[in-house]
Amino acid sequence: MHTGESVAAGFIRAVHRWPNRAALEIGGQVTTYAELGQYALAVADGLRSIPDDWVQVGIIARRSRQAYAAVLGVLVTGRTFVPLDPSQPPTRNQQILRSSGARVIIGDEQSPAALGDLLDDIESDCLILLPPAASFANLAHRFPRHQFVSLNDLGDRDLKWPQEIPTYGPAYLMFTSGSSGAPKGVPVNHQNLGAYLSAARVLFGLQPDDRVSGFFELTFDLGMHDLFVTWQAGACLCVVPPTSLLVPAKFIKERQLSVWFSVPSVIFLLQRMGRLPPNSFPLLRLSLFCGEPLPLTSAEAWAVAAPNSVVENLYGPTEATIAITRHRFHRAETKTVRQTAPIGKPFPHHRVAVVDEELVEVSRGDAGELCLQGPQITEGYWWDPALTERKFVFLPGMDSSDIWYRTGDRVVADEDGDLHFLGRLDTQIKIHGHRVELEEIDSALRQAAGTDFALAVAVTDDGGLVRQIVGCVVAGMHGGKKNEIEMINKCRNLLPDYMVPNRIVQVSNISRTPTGKLDRASLAESLQMKSVKK
Repeated sequence: MHTGESVAAGFIRAVHRWPNRAALEIGGQVTTYAELGQYALAVADGLRSIPDDWVQVGIIARRSRQAYAAVLGVLVTGRTFVPLDPSQPPTRNQQILRSSGARVIIGDEQSPAALGDLLDDIESDCLILLPPAASFANLAHRFPRHQFVSLNDLGDRDLKWPQEIPTYGPAYLMFTSGSSGAPKGVPVNHQNLGAYLSAARVLFGLQPDDRVSGFFELTFDLGMHDLFVTWQAGACLCVVPPTSLLVPAKFIKERQLSVWFSVPSVIFLLQRMGRLPPNSFPLLRLSLFCGEPLPLTSAEAWAVAAPNSVVENLYGPTEATIAITRHRFHRAETKTVRQTAPIGKPFPHHRVAVVDEELVEVSRGDAGELCLQGPQITEGYWWDPALTERKFVFLPGMDSSDIWYRTGDRVVADEDGDLHFLGRLDTQIKIHGHRVELEEIDSALRQAAGTDFALAVAVTDDGGLVRQIVGCVVAGMHGGKKNEIEMINKCRNLLPDYMVPNRIVQVSNISRTPTGKLDRASLAESLQMKSVKK
């Protein structure tokens, strides 16, 4: 169980114990624990003079030493970091910044361009911290009401780790796709993340000599595993460059990784490109997959390519802090539903319940909604009490003091108690590991097409893995037939890349359900049938 300390404590212990070991490797450049610690302390020092009520701190940086130092520096001061992806549309980052209430923003050397777009429509005065190498003179001239500070302006000070680090409040505020058309915030506190780290220490057993993949973005909660599970073990985080994310075979071999963690679709792409022959990765000893269903064929192919590695399938929504169930894959696996690996059993000190529409637990073998309970479960949504009340509930017949999170995922438990993922109860999907509400894409489609008659549909393969997002727009509405490429480009200005429809089809009509809603299910079925025929 978690001891109540800050999640930064594991990193600090590693700094004291292994100051000269590699903590971070990016593009061949190695940063030791002592060096990364000093960068983090410089960030923390830059935050000490800001008002106490400026608790949320935005970080608009990716895959850089400054990005990871910023995370640690914010945590050392007891504040909450809010990750922003500079590659995402400015409108989305602006939504997140406003919703979070962050008035401090930390960037890296590549941030000035993204910062300019971000600050365009931000009304509040902000403090912007940038590394010495970043050029922000133009930004300071363009946005005079904001204060821009270079970390080398903070003076040459003797920076020491604080004796105590506050652990009240969230460690980070993660925004996921929202059904209202806007991202929703999930505050994850130190106790939630600490419980996960305690479990991971036992379940995965990372060692100081491990070389661990840094696959996930900071805006994806699985990225918190990459950082903190690695650093609490004194291991080295080897950050995967953007060019290697989809086809990482060369990176895994050249960097001599011993631990890999990614979404399962990476396996599919490597297979498709013929880059996954047997014994490709003999040095891997642990391979973790999460974020999407893991097809048995993919798990088998990875096991053959990494013959010395354990292969585990993890499951967990952001509200349950990274991952909360696990299943260890074995060759010639026979336990399957829809040809995907089980999501397994809960982590220690956590419970699962499969319930019906009345939230009553169903019999083993019957399908229902998965509910989760334990120390990793967060307290609710950021400034959204109504949604919190709907999703964080008490279950009939259970201890009245236990709050359960309703995942909205349909599962079934087999005779051994292993859970199998069946799909979503609503319109939320997983694509490339990202959780996406189709309603958010609907909103962008309506703007792109200039019509209210637009829906996004997920097209899956036989294993239930989402392969495409297809936008459907009623043709002939508001000025005749629309240009598909033009609509897709407009969507790119509104959505992250992984949410942009792969194609947009124009239909004569979208049928409605008995309640008068546009019938997404029938539309999906039609597109799925056409996909199968092709």
